[in-house]
Amino acid sequence: MKITKAVIPVAGYGTRMFPMTKAFSKEFLPVRNSKGECKPAIMYLLEELDSSGIEEIYIIVSKTYQKSLYEHFFYEDVDTICLDSFSKNQIDYLKTIKKIGKKIKVLQRDMPDLGYVLYHCNDIVSANESFLLLLGDQIYKSYGNDSCIKQIMNNYEGDLMLTASKTPLEDVSKYGIMYGDYISDNKFIISSMKEKPTKLYAKKHLKMSYQNNDTYFCVFGTYVLNHNIVQEAIEFFNNKKNDNKYELTSFLDYYKGKKYAFIPNGKYFDIGNLESYNNTYINFSSDEKINV
Repeated sequence: MKITKAVIPVAGYGTRMFPMTKAFSKEFLPVRNSKGECKPAIMYLLEELDSSGIEEIYIIVSKTYQKSLYEHFFYEDVDTICLDSFSKNQIDYLKTIKKIGKKIKVLQRDMPDLGYVLYHCNDIVSANESFLLLLGDQIYKSYGNDSCIKQIMNNYEGDLMLTASKTPLEDVSKYGIMYGDYISDNKFIISSMKEKPTKLYAKKHLKMSYQNNDTYFCVFGTYVLNHNIVQEAIEFFNNKKNDNKYELTSFLDYYKGKKYAFIPNGKYFDIGNLESYNNTYINFSSDEKINV
């Protein structure tokens, strides 16, 4: 099924990275690649979307300065004095930034929790249309010829699909953890989910076997949904008005339709807190395939 739209919510308050996030959005933190280039983290995500054929990218922000930051980065010209000292590679990358910028629409919206993004997706996605929903503080490294996002798109067959990544037992309390039955080597039907479970609960209810090892799968950071699922999510959240919570995982756990988890041939890197960002900055450029 052809997917042409992607939605990236970056409307959180960045409390885990304060006071840095008082100055700018964490998705613009620098990350080095294997070529020695240093780019804003979100550019790795946007480059994958662009190369995978995504035509429209909607970035949802909550603060005015965030919108101004994106407008400055993608649409304002670089000073002539800088251009005069740029290398050919830097000039070429400036063209890449402008090319990707033509696909981007920055929307400033209220978003009290991640699940609330689906209200905004309702205005973006047409009937019978599927789209990518990606977390803006996670980037990917593929261990195959195709990028992780391309792998995800190639394996989507409709319904609801989440992407999965192995996580150690000691870290399960940081993520939403999935459990299910395999239908292929890299895909399983999700039968249950738990947001930030205890190690005891995960060991008892969420442990799976993968490549002959006990494994726990967290959400990789990318979801594929369609317009009908968005409608059902909005109805679900509307019925929980007194709860004042719009947790995406709570809807995904409630959803009774088919839901699949796909395990990309790659790894995700988190920049959402200081510890994980430091790990990304140090290891993203040199990470190699090891038992994924």
